Amino acid sequence: MVKVVVPTLNAADDWSSFAPALLACVQPEQVLIVDSESTDQTVELARNAGFDVVSITRAEFNHGGTRQMAAEMLPNAEILVYLTQDAVLSSPRAFEYLLA
Repeated sequence: MVKVVVPTLNAADDWSSFAPALLACVQPEQVLIVDSESTDQTVELARNAGFDVVSITRAEFNHGGTRQMAAEMLPNAEILVYLTQDAVLSSPRAFEYLLA
């Protein structure tokens, strides 16, 4: 099963483009948001979209370490796809193309 990991920090401005594009490709339960103390609506928006959300402190964030932590939280994933909050997928078939 494919799981998607998205580290976020104050992603609300990107959300109206990011989330619908992602949801066109995967089910909400396939997405793990790792939020670093956003001060905007990021966590609320992510939860409202049905995504699992884990919050960490900004001091805990580390580009590699945070992604490794997320991978360890998803031991049943066969494939992990890492995105950033501003990576708006251009096609509902984006993951299909990626996995091919």
